[in-house]
Amino acid sequence: MEKSKVNRAGFSLLEILVVVVVIALLLTLVVGGLFKARQRAERSVAQQELNAVAALLENYYNDLHAYPDSTPAGIITSGSVALAEGLVGWQPFAEDGAGVANGDPTDYGFRLQPGGRGRIFGPYLLPTGKNYDPVRHVVLDHWGNPILYYRAVPATTGRVTRSVTRVFGTTADGVFVAGDNTAAGNPAVSAAFLSLVGDANGNNTIDAGEMIANRDAYLLVSAGPDGVYFTADDLINTK
Repeated sequence: MEKSKVNRAGFSLLEILVVVVVIALLLTLVVGGLFKARQRAERSVAQQELNAVAALLENYYNDLHAYPDSTPAGIITSGSVALAEGLVGWQPFAEDGAGVANGDPTDYGFRLQPGGRGRIFGPYLLPTGKNYDPVRHVVLDHWGNPILYYRAVPATTGRVTRSVTRVFGTTADGVFVAGDNTAAGNPAVSAAFLSLVGDANGNNTIDAGEMIANRDAYLLVSAGPDGVYFTADDLINTK
């Protein structure tokens, strides 16, 4: 008489392992997709915040017909500090003519004439928000890093025309003066970052056909999520 065959119930260990691996792979893909989507959304918000700072600079320009100078001088130790001074006007009233002692109840903003005379300009950025650091006197990006600020050097000043050949250089040859933000301890400018501002070759030289972004106004630089300036994940203002 033949032995009856017993039907096997359930799954083998191998089959269970295969199912677990497939589920793990699917979860990895889903989580990875969600993470990238979140990164894109965060960068979009960060770009909007940077452009909002740029809009405040336009308000400054509409009042004073020029952008703040980014050259370090006196208590302005870097372009980042110059940006904060231009938008907030935090200097002591004795130096800029504003402040409580000169009839400014907010203690912010600035006058073009010392001694409490003339109009108080600003503040264009209120110093009470998360985008301003009152200790370092800098404007912060989405990730809490100081925003670097470079005012573009005009190609022509009076009757003198400069030979502009570099993106970051000196007042003699650069669209932006590299030394304006050396106090921030910035690393070398990478080729990937230079491509963001229109230097396709990433060689810091303005070659034929290259259109450098913001060359007639100013450059704002956010270090991006990695907190390192002049790398591929940085953001710049769009104009």
